[in-house]
Amino acid sequence: MFRIILVEDDKAIALLLEINLRKRGYTEVEVASTLEEAKGLFEKFGSNPFHLAIVDMTLRKGDGELDPEAGIIFCGLLRSNERTQHIPIITTSAYADNEQELRLRQYSLYHFSKPLNIRGLLEAVVALLPLTTGGEAE
Repeated sequence: MFRIILVEDDKAIALLLEINLRKRGYTEVEVASTLEEAKGLFEKFGSNPFHLAIVDMTLRKGDGELDPEAGIIFCGLLRSNERTQHIPIITTSAYADNEQELRLRQYSLYHFSKPLNIRGLLEAVVALLPLTTGGEAE
């Protein structure tokens, strides 16, 4: 069974992605909406890490303010850890400028700008992890 971490602060997008991933048979989807929650899941599953990460680049802080570096920080954490440096990362963003786009490419195999192409993102997941069941994107 594959475990996916989904780091997304927009609850509607997170729910849409989670539903579609589960519909495809990826039943172990852990959702974090802040950098702190993502770090908590990273620690929780430390000895049995994730198989794939989907990370939004801009996340909200505890005070509700946007942090444009939060996703990059989490990707850096994954890449700097021996247990997780091999995990494929898919990044998403609504606000990335050219410099951020270049930085994202250091970490991710696929990048999707918002509004998301859900079908395309699911195809990227399937390319990185074997498909466990069929199903169309909602």
